[in-house]
Amino acid sequence: LGPIAVRLSYNQLPERLESVGGSAAADNYNAASEIWDLAVRYRLARGHSLFLNVKNITDEPTVTYRGNRSQPTLVTYYGTQYNFGWNYTF
Repeated sequence: LGPIAVRLSYNQLPERLESVGGSAAADNYNAASEIWDLAVRYRLARGHSLFLNVKNITDEPTVTYRGNRSQPTLVTYYGTQYNFGWNYTF
């Protein structure tokens, strides 16, 4: 294995029931979404490595709706999250 390790991951979340209302029209759902993440590691020397993690590359929102998709009640953007650092393994 070389000094560089790269992982691109894809996570497809199905439509999911968030809470039950008094009728089917009042049930709250989270819409289906697709999340892409990236992880890169560069090994510098024995036990030392640099890493970069990027979560939600495409800034996919979480969409909540009531009853059906034509009635969104909340759209939340969490943004793309970056994490960079140095690891040392004993």
